[in-house]
Amino acid sequence: MKICSIKLSAVSKTVLVSLVLTFIQLLTPSNQAYGAGVGSISFVRTGAGNAPTNNQYLSIPASANYKFDGDFTIEAWVKFNTLDSFQAFLGQYVSGGWSLQMVNNKVRFSGTLGGQYKELDSNKVFVTGTWYHIAFERYGTDANNIKIYVDGVLTSNADLGAPRSGALGNSTQINTVGSGTSSGNDRFNGNITNVRYVNGTAVYKGAFTPTLEPLTAVTGTVLLLSTNNANFTIDSSPIAATITAYNGASTTDGLPVASASSPFPKATPTFSWANQTKAVGDANFRLTTPTPSTPGTFTYSSANTGVISLDATYTDSATVGISGSSVITASFTPTDSASYTSATTTMTLTVNKQAQAAVV
Repeated sequence: MKICSIKLSAVSKTVLVSLVLTFIQLLTPSNQAYGAGVGSISFVRTGAGNAPTNNQYLSIPASANYKFDGDFTIEAWVKFNTLDSFQAFLGQYVSGGWSLQMVNNKVRFSGTLGGQYKELDSNKVFVTGTWYHIAFERYGTDANNIKIYVDGVLTSNADLGAPRSGALGNSTQINTVGSGTSSGNDRFNGNITNVRYVNGTAVYKGAFTPTLEPLTAVTGTVLLLSTNNANFTIDSSPIAATITAYNGASTTDGLPVASASSPFPKATPTFSWANQTKAVGDANFRLTTPTPSTPGTFTYSSANTGVISLDATYTDSATVGISGSSVITASFTPTDSASYTSATTTMTLTVNKQAQAAVV
């Protein structure tokens, strides 16, 4: 059953896919924050083995852009809900095609290279609920030129034998995300984001540290599903392919849906908040509000309540006490809590002594 289709105009030969496949394990988040607005696609699979009862996937039209005759890099971030075998999360899994799939708790490349069927298993053991970055790459024509990286670590580069430079994929069949085929088998159960196909260029050529930024187009990019929450059917590459969401033949299966889950650290809000000055005897007042980089709400506290005390309910309502200074802390809760972290900011409020009247 066809659910939705978005037609985007072609711009150039480059195609980038940035979908939320979770195949590189998220590294320990740093202070860098790139995740604002970047979510993932959630695919639900019910039933075990290669005959699940829920068929959710995205379809990408057949194109010569997805026939890889030379070097290539195919990558994505992926998170598995289950580790059932034969979950094909990306590929062109038809006669003469290929697939990346979960088999025996490991990632497997399965498909045709130069007219011959090949398989390549990674040696990384996966767990559920964890984001992983997966990169499948061919570089050069020597032995061991086909490689699978997980979290930037080479996990498999066995010699698949000749022909090492044969074509991967074809220009006559659709490509899919969230499944291996469009016929109902090998459905994926989990989240995918930032899928990128690069044709004609090997991006990594060796071990690397996965970026914690959303992927962008590079030379040779031919597909990029840059997931931005609700707009997960938009190909953000210059090719701008038509991406169609499906749920199989049943109207009860439901569609793949946007998810806030992401491999990228949440963004940390920034603030602008000037110090203030008052004098002993001044009337009660409202604290000025910090200017945040994203919408949200504040609550306040005073470090020196003898100088400035705040109302227990309306914490921006302040009462002046004795002279001195107090650090006022504003605790911020972002409206978009899926993309931004909670944070605090401070300013210093100084209370000067009351000026004495001149004695005549």
